[in-house]
Formats: sequence, C-alpha cells, structure tokens
Amino acid sequence: MVSRAVRLPAAARVASPWSNGKGMTQEVVRSGDPGAGWRISIATIAHDAEFSDYTGQDRHLMPLTVGGLRLVVDGRTLEVDQYEVLSFDGHAAVAAVDVTAPSLDLNLMASRDHWLSSLTCVEVSGDRAVEAASRESLVVIALEGAITIDGETMIPYDAWSASDGASARVGGSGRVALARVSPR
Repeated sequence: MVSRAVRLPAAARVASPWSNGKGMTQEVVRSGDPGAGWRISIATIAHDAEFSDYTGQDRHLMPLTVGGLRLVVDGRTLEVDQYEVLSFDGHAAVAAVDVTAPSLDLNLMASRDHWLSSLTCVEVSGDRAVEAASRESLVVIALEGAITIDGETMIPYDAWSASDGASARVGGSGRVALARVSPR
C-alpha cells in the first residue's frame, strides 16, 4: 500500500440508487471489489424502506440528521441518535421506519473476511493530529462546525482519505466522523 492522502469534496459526488432500488446514496470512497472490499457512502432516507442485503459485510451506520433514525433490525426497534453509531451484520433484516422527513446517514461497509472496520464521531476543539496506521486506511468526514484539515476549510460532508502512515492536522470547532479500515 502506498502512503497517500486525498481530499474528497462533497460537491463532486453523484447520487445512485441503493442496490435494492429503495433509496439513494452518494459514494464517498471505495477500495477493492464490491464483495471483498470496503466503501463509505452517505445515504438519503426519504421514506420507510428496507435496507439492501450485504451478506458477508460488516456495516456501521451513523445518522447525520437531527432527530436520528428509527430502525427495525431483525425484528427489534431501535432509536439511533444523530452521530451515534450502530454496527450490524450486512445480512441483517434492517428497515427505516416512521420516516417523516428525508434524512441522511453515513455508512461504512467492509467485507468481514478481509477487513477490520470502525466508525466513530469525534468532537473537534482546537488542533489535533490524525494518522493512518501502517496498512490502514483512514477517512475523516466533516460533519458540522468550522473544520479544517491541514489548513483547508472543509464544508459538511467533505472528506479526507489517507493510508499507510499518512497524517494531517484537524482543526477548528465541530464534529468529524473517523472511519478506519485495516486488513485482517
């Protein structure tokens, strides 16, 4: 893996349908083949809808909209607050329910056989270093507030991706999501 870092502006993304056709998503970044790789996307949930089946994938979901999201996961109703992370098996029967207005959620999906993955929300106040470990991919997504990465202003949902030891300074005041993916 070559050490590199790249900015991924939200304005450059194109919406595409979910694999089951019941919603729309914008891909932030992808690595590898769909069955063996990983990807991060931001989905729009406009109405009650079943999620696509991603058997063999670990999924991490973070609601981005105030009010969060109500989900039914394998028959169990869950309230997932804004910026809270819900991790689940990609084969789970998941549906958004009681949707009254369009909402956004951040998704990290990774092949369970090939990748370890995590998604967290971090409060930013001041300046801090972020670094991708050796053989790791790190994606930082600006969520809210006045965020900079290496002095560049980030608007909500702009992302920065790095791998294999690349680092940056995250500054300002607000929140970012940190997605980390490394080989098993």
